Amino acid sequence: MKGRMNHRNKMTSQREVSGDRVVEDLMLLLEDFLQNIVPGELDSKVQVTCPILWVTKWVDYSNKYGFGYQLSDNCIGVLLSDGTHTILSPHLRKVCYSTSLQEHITFPERSPPCKLDIKMRILRFFSQYMKENILEGGDLRAAPSRSVRTLCLLHFLKTDQALLMLFSNGTLQVNFYHDRTKIILSKGQLGYLLSFVDQERQSCTVPLSVLQSSCPPFIIHRLEYALMMLQSL
Repeated sequence: MKGRMNHRNKMTSQREVSGDRVVEDLMLLLEDFLQNIVPGELDSKVQVTCPILWVTKWVDYSNKYGFGYQLSDNCIGVLLSDGTHTILSPHLRKVCYSTSLQEHITFPERSPPCKLDIKMRILRFFSQYMKENILEGGDLRAAPSRSVRTLCLLHFLKTDQALLMLFSNGTLQVNFYHDRTKIILSKGQLGYLLSFVDQERQSCTVPLSVLQSSCPPFIIHRLEYALMMLQSL
């Protein structure tokens, strides 16, 4: 089972980062990392403490409505079944609706355009469902954005072992079913960070550059599987 956002771009004269480019860049990053990695123990001294934006809840109704998720800053997003995307910034009470990666409109949650009435109902349905039925998947938090988020879920992919989610800012998250662990690859001010959420929903975050010189095998195996999933998008 997989889904993707519309990737069309009408502004052909302007160089934009497409969804396919995000996938290609991450594949190259992981391929290089895994080719040069040194297995070893994780040193607790190299861990960093910083806010990470990742998916804490999700629900898949893509066969009918779409794929819904909640971020660690409490924003609610839906990749709709027609390839469009909505995301609610609850602290600002505003919504961003995206028809593609480059085409966005924002509006107050309480006064959406009439043509988006059905899509707003779907967004509210996912928000209420996750609030009432889904537990958060970990302890990593992110501060609320000061502006309406235009972040989009570009791809999701479900296999018999894991769920992959790839976002327009390059964040990659893979949730593993068998032990409920998660890996999140995100880009910070000092480069890429790798966050690991264990079976007890406890997390640790390490710079990817540091991890390359001593990486636990259980993380290597998960990154190898994440790369295989990226290659099948």
